[in-house]
Parts: sequence; C-alpha cells; structure tokens
Amino acid sequence: MGKTRLVDEEYVVLTMHDMKKRVKKICEACIKSGKIETIEIIGPPGVGKSKIVGALATELGMPEIDVRFGHFADSSEMVMKVLNLNHDAINEIVLARFPKVPNCLLRMDEFRHANDDVRKGTYQLLEDKCLGPYTVPAGTVMIGISNGSEDVPLEDLDNGLRDRFKFRVKVVPDFKDWCEYIAAKEYVQGPTIMAFLKYNQDLFFYKTSEGHILLTPRRWESIIQEAGDMELVEMMVHPACFIVLNQFVKKVDMFRNVKKFVSGELKVPDDIGDQWAIYAAIMSDLTVDVKYEDKCFEVFEEKMRGMDADIQCNTQLDVIRYYLTKKKVSLSDVLIKLPAPKKAILGAVVKKYQFAASGLVQTST
Repeated sequence: MGKTRLVDEEYVVLTMHDMKKRVKKICEACIKSGKIETIEIIGPPGVGKSKIVGALATELGMPEIDVRFGHFADSSEMVMKVLNLNHDAINEIVLARFPKVPNCLLRMDEFRHANDDVRKGTYQLLEDKCLGPYTVPAGTVMIGISNGSEDVPLEDLDNGLRDRFKFRVKVVPDFKDWCEYIAAKEYVQGPTIMAFLKYNQDLFFYKTSEGHILLTPRRWESIIQEAGDMELVEMMVHPACFIVLNQFVKKVDMFRNVKKFVSGELKVPDDIGDQWAIYAAIMSDLTVDVKYEDKCFEVFEEKMRGMDADIQCNTQLDVIRYYLTKKKVSLSDVLIKLPAPKKAILGAVVKKYQFAASGLVQTST
C-alpha cells in the first residue's frame, strides 16, 4: 500500500442539513456527559451558518452566547488586570460575556479576524478551557464560525489556532435544504421565488468571475420577504437578474387565473420557465387562495396537463408534503384524491421517498 497524500480540502465538506445533524450529535453528547468540545465551521457568507447554529441551540434548549472576537482591540478587553481595594494584589476581571452556566453554546464569530494578542487568549480558551480566572462550564460547546477564504486565507491563519478546534467542517450552499427551510417559514411569496430558483439554480449562490458574491441564500430570503413590492426588490438584486425575476413574477400572477385554465382560454406553454411559473401558481393557490382548496386536485389536473414530467413530479410531491405537514391529512387520503395519470407519473419518484407523519424524507436510493 502506498503512502497517503493529503491534498485540496482540509475540511470535510457538508451541506447545511448534514452539518446540523453532526453538530447536534456533538452537542447532545456534551449535554449528557458534561464534556467541553470545540468545533470550527467555515463557509461562504450568506449560507446560514450562524442561523443554523442558533436554531440548533434553541432546539436543544442550550443558552447561546455570541462573542465577536474580531471586535476586541486586545486581550485586555477579554480579561482586565486591576488592583484590589487594598492595593496589595492584582485581580483579573473577565469582561467578555462568556457562558456562566453549564450546557451553553458559545458562538465565536470573526475569530479569524482577531489580532495576535487576542489570539493568545483564544488559544487558552480553546486548549485549556479557561481564560485567566474564568473556567468554561461543563457541557459547553464552543463553535468558531468564519467565512473561510473570504475572511482570512487558510494558509494565512495561525496553525496553532486552527489545530485547537477538535472538529472542523466546511459547509456549502444547498438548494434543497434552503427550500425546505423557506417552505417551513410559510412566506406568501415563497413558492414564487423557489420556483424561479428551481429554474435558475445558478442564481441561488452567484459569484462573479472576479470572486464578488452577488446573490446568497440569505439575500434570497430577504427578497422573498419583499417580493410583494417589486419596486423594493429592484433595489436588492443585480439589474439583469431583476428583469428576469420580474417577468417570472408577472407570469405567475397570470397563471393563477384558474377559470381561464379550466375553460381552455389559457394553455400550458411549451417553455419550461413558464411551466415553473405554473408550478409557483399552483403552490400559491394552496397557501393563500383557499377558496379553490376543495377542488384543488381537479384544478391541478387541468393546470398540469401537458407539463414537463419533472415539473409535474415536483408539483405533486410538494402538494403531498403540504397536505401531510400543514393540513395534517393522512397520506392515504391524499393519494386517493390524486388523478390516476399523476399516480403513474409519481411512481418512479415516490420510490426515493419515505412518507412519515412529519412529511417527505428522501432516502439513499
């Protein structure tokens, strides 16, 4: 057997969903055992690193403390030495807002920006689990978060600091994870923007050839929140992107005219982008236009006739997810309502999913 050569990525690369699962496992073990662990999470800006960590702390009931190490001018802002009242001894006072109780999550933002003096204190905190008179409480998980090469290049980062994080992971933007997150938020304009991005996934996380990041998952969530007023959205995206997005939003509004579809006045277009607009209209009908809900499957049958098979599958799977999770309808009741042709179309796709009370979960097959 030849020698192993280490090249390229120094970190395991995970989606946000997988990263959360692994960090959760570590946190649960710390809560149970009282052990203190250190984790470094790097990834491009705007993918939701801090948001996921915050959500995980809430889910596990762990108090979350956010300390921005890059804001410290020197280590005296972390621990200050002062004379006692008798002026015969020097006491150390911890100024930083570090965890005071067990089972906390310490989020160490911007630690890569810390100067050399602050890094010395960070070394002690990570390695010895203390800082001057301060001792890290049992069960604490210390998570360093940074933007990776967008912050400080790996080769320029102190190896001593990097090595003091026991676990290290790099996260990448994941469209599927983001869609599930947005769907759970139930934004009114969520279906429209998700459909636009399903057709234009290259815009989900967009970086120019010069390395400038123009669009991120965080930016798209902000756009969803303002998408009811396209004049505001125009100030949030690149002009070329806005032109395409605005055209798509107008088509979604046009395709939501159910009566015209049923009467045959509107036909399913051949253009795939237009068909994704129909998908957005269908999902918008479900979330806000409840007056069609009783006959929704008949309406879907009319709207989906002639659509691309993949788009039909996406639509039906999201309809099923909606009824399972939002309306608490059983899977058997949903499948009974589906038109026979759609059952056949879904056949190949459904095999990749397991249906549970909580919704649809993709399997490994």
